[in-house]
Amino acid sequence: MNRVSEEWTKARDELVISLLPDNIAAPMKANSRLRPLAVLFFRGVARGSHPVDLHQFCGWRSSRHVYKPVGEPEHFDIISSIDDLWTSNPWLWDSDRYRFDPEACAIAQEVMAFVGMDSMSSSIAEMENFKFRCLRCRGSRQAFMRLSVAVQHEVKYHSTPSVPVENKWSWVEGVEEDG
Repeated sequence: MNRVSEEWTKARDELVISLLPDNIAAPMKANSRLRPLAVLFFRGVARGSHPVDLHQFCGWRSSRHVYKPVGEPEHFDIISSIDDLWTSNPWLWDSDRYRFDPEACAIAQEVMAFVGMDSMSSSIAEMENFKFRCLRCRGSRQAFMRLSVAVQHEVKYHSTPSVPVENKWSWVEGVEEDG
């Protein structure tokens, strides 16, 4: 089972790295391992999709169903069916329906720099301790948010790169998320 897990992880890493721009992908290509950087955001190509971080992106991909007929029950062979699924499209990882989101990445880089974190080395887990509050909103949209939610919020409601980051966000460390 280790071999299958390793091949699965390698296929996932290679596909995700192939979606990244060269300046982010180069260090990962060198050792063929995907790093869970907090600046990695992806978006479906369908209009209206929102940016998601690497963990959410992998969750999307893992929860997909395979709609491939496996034959008549009396002729069903689990090993060959799994092999067919693996060779046809490893757990439906495909690059034609998803893309790297440079706008969301730039927003994440700006916000991370604001709190003193290195966007090219800080992981999603390291950023979980930071919570952000939008200074341009009132009411329920002013709740504390994780980085990924803050990036989604910026894309959906504001996307104003000319506003300095300190006029967009306040932040705290170690506060429970409100929403």
